[in-house]
Amino acid sequence: MKRRVHTVIGLLLLGITLFFLVLTILFSAGVPVNFRGIAVTAVLTFGGILMAGSLVFARPSGNLPKRIGFYLTHAGIVLMLAGFALFELGGDSVTAAVPVSEEVYTYYSNIQRENGEICDLGFNICVENFEIERYDDGSDRQYSADLLFADAVTLKVENKELSVNHPVRKNGWKIYLMNHGKGFTADGIGEYVNLLFRRDPGEYVVKAGVIVLAAGTVLELLVGNAVRPHKKTKEESAHD
Repeated sequence: MKRRVHTVIGLLLLGITLFFLVLTILFSAGVPVNFRGIAVTAVLTFGGILMAGSLVFARPSGNLPKRIGFYLTHAGIVLMLAGFALFELGGDSVTAAVPVSEEVYTYYSNIQRENGEICDLGFNICVENFEIERYDDGSDRQYSADLLFADAVTLKVENKELSVNHPVRKNGWKIYLMNHGKGFTADGIGEYVNLLFRRDPGEYVVKAGVIVLAAGTVLELLVGNAVRPHKKTKEESAHD
């Protein structure tokens, strides 16, 4: 009877936590992510407490792989919640339309947010070139751009290629190529690319949580169900 109660409590806590996890993802969805509210902090905190409580009070049943998988799946979700919390506490996300320099290279280090605040990237960036790969029918296949980074002190220039789904890392920032266009830029009318600058201190924590969660799921559902249950002897049944 006690085992059933613990199982029900664990499943209830897990369900509530997953519900709050979905809310967290919905709150944090969008490009760029600029939401910094009490609601997200409360969701993450409450979700972490629920998961910790389920780990303490729930008593998993079944064979050893199932029990290990139970704890791993819970630990994986806790890590994911912690990663989301780290982004909400210390992360940042900002977009910018950066002109493509053709003859005179123009470097940028500050980006103005939608609310008027200035974001200092900590480095100088320039878009040297932009190319579009097309299919045979003329539709766009892939975008790519050559980025130049200039050190503010040494003036050393570093070149990196950026393309869709292949971001570039620089000084804690992860730079994504979103799209491109033509219009009015700081240098007049010309071509520009929209870049997303994202700084996420919880990125690797979330990835670790996904790996741990996947490992726990495999142990609990696949390996645990594949192991034959131990048949109790008459003496063991009598003790129970």
